[in-house]
Parts: sequence; structure tokens; C-alpha cells
Amino acid sequence: MARFTSNHTNKVDKKGRVSVPASFRAILEGRGPKLFYLKPNFRLGTLDALTDDHMNEWQARIDEYDMESEERDALLVSTFAECEEITYDDEGRMILPRRLMDFAGISDLAVFAGLGEYFQIWEPAAFEAYRQQVPAKVKTLTLPKVGRRGASA
Repeated sequence: MARFTSNHTNKVDKKGRVSVPASFRAILEGRGPKLFYLKPNFRLGTLDALTDDHMNEWQARIDEYDMESEERDALLVSTFAECEEITYDDEGRMILPRRLMDFAGISDLAVFAGLGEYFQIWEPAAFEAYRQQVPAKVKTLTLPKVGRRGASA
């Protein structure tokens, strides 16, 4: 399966239009129509761009919570109510919704960062600051000996 990799900085115009990197579009189009879902990442202050398959996985994980739980309600709102369905044209241009741009602090440039199964859209200085922290964070980590998404191998 193709993965979202690397990072790309693209210009954002005054109307919020920005080009989705060609390598990311190729992966998206290999998985279905020219669309993805953009949701705020409240932990990092960035935007998560998720495919339909990834959204289905989020739904399945949220459905594991008790139907009446506050945690489930919060996850549903943060995942679905705050989410926008994004399409792009034949040239690969999308429109970033203003409220999501404001949330992530994006103005004239946006960084598209590949994260394997999905990608994120960052404000460039925030992305660079986070990148600077990564070596120290991963230095002491080891990969768990588990299967996909935390299931025992």
C-alpha cells in the first residue's frame, strides 16, 4: 500500500486555496474519489487529513466506548462535528476552510507532512519547532512488538 511520506511547503492564497502535493494526490486517487477529511488535531494544534478508510477506523474505535459516555461524545464531536470534507480540482487545488486555517495558525504557507496512512497540514514555524523536538522524543523509544494498531501480534 502506498504511504504518505515526506513534507512539502506550499503557498496559500488569500482565498485559502493551496495545492495538495502531487505525490499525496496520487495516493488519495488510488484510494477513491478526490477527497479527504480534514479535522483539527487538538493535541498538536494542526490539521489531520484522513482518507475514508481512516475515518472508518476512527468510527470503529469510537464505537468501542459506551454509548452514553462523555469520552465517546467528546471523540465524536472532535472527529466528526469538527471535520470538513475536502475535495480538490484537476490541478490539485483545495480550499482550506477559514476556521481550520485559524485553528492551525495557517496564513500564506502550509506544510503537508506525510505520516504513513494519513498526512497533516501545519503552519510552517510550528512544524519546524515540532521537528526540532522529534530526535529527543524518539531517541529513547522502541517499537512495540504488536500488530496493526496495537493488536497483539
